[in-house]
Amino acid sequence: MHVCLHLNPSHPLLSTMLYKSTRGSVEDRKFEETLFSGFTEDGGLFIPSKIPIISKQQLVSWKGQSYRKIVNNLVELYIEDSEIPRNDLECIVENSFKNFSAPDVVPIKELYPGVYVAELFHGPTLAFKDLALSIVGNLLSYFLTQRRRHVIILISDGTSDDFDQLIQHIFVDWDFAKEHNLCSINSINWARILVQVAHYVYIYLKLCVHVEEMVEFIVPTGGCGHITAGMLAQKMGLPIRITATVNTNDFVHQAVTAGNLSIQQTVHKTLASSMDIQVPLNFERILYMVSDGDCSKVKAWMEELGKNLFIQLPKKVTEKLQKVLKSFRADNATIVSAIKRCWTENNYYVCPHTATSLAYIYHNFKEISSKR
Repeated sequence: MHVCLHLNPSHPLLSTMLYKSTRGSVEDRKFEETLFSGFTEDGGLFIPSKIPIISKQQLVSWKGQSYRKIVNNLVELYIEDSEIPRNDLECIVENSFKNFSAPDVVPIKELYPGVYVAELFHGPTLAFKDLALSIVGNLLSYFLTQRRRHVIILISDGTSDDFDQLIQHIFVDWDFAKEHNLCSINSINWARILVQVAHYVYIYLKLCVHVEEMVEFIVPTGGCGHITAGMLAQKMGLPIRITATVNTNDFVHQAVTAGNLSIQQTVHKTLASSMDIQVPLNFERILYMVSDGDCSKVKAWMEELGKNLFIQLPKKVTEKLQKVLKSFRADNATIVSAIKRCWTENNYYVCPHTATSLAYIYHNFKEISSKR
């Protein structure tokens, strides 16, 4: 069974849930601090100190639940009741999806036998980001109301890489960031990653009769937010495989296939423009997971990458990465071909980003045929 995400333009009874930096110098931070942040002061990204495990029995008990309920189940594992009481958290999640056009929030469409598309574009702006940001916005509002504080929104003009470099530079000056209460809600914000874990759990439970079944998720990616969330779902015990699909900005593909982390000087403009990123910052979280949380190694790798724009991962790390993640690269011609074929065979239009994932399906499963 295979699922494409259609994007469009340890145990739950843990001790206190706290967060740390992928680079090891920051520890014991509460969820609120990770929400109202971006990079950590040592240049890393926030990651939970412990990852809750979802048991088979829990998965069975969650079957048939709504997307909203699955989100609530996942989020409450990572936010202490002392920070957000459970009734308040439930209201936050429920209110976050009021403006979505689809009653079930994430409709799932079968394109071919065993091949499904999860539609993540039914939010107010018709983009996948609505799913996570609707909750992130309400989480921010909740804490701001509690603290009687206000917010000023700043936007930047440029590519995602331009913005990310600026944000990273600002947050390294931790005193400045704290003095001005700076917060970044781009894909490095931990809360966005957390909400995206729910996509995998909800879709898995909708499609699988038995919770032992293996499902492959084929995920278009730029900044690796969804990939990080998927790998976190794997760590939590969800039996899934993940394939990342990219355009010609192929940092992730090179990393997975050859263990090369290489930052190119220019971003290639492609039809899948939201994936036109040369530096997928969430890859640092992926390195943390495949190195079994070895912060010193992550710190050394990221510092070398920042200095030399290239590193070669150790063979064992590359092999471990390849066990949990596959990749596929699609150029513009391949994207167009996938869009045309999907329309011809299914009367269903996909955006260029989703087309990178369908291209993977068409490339690897030659026998596939339309349901019609």
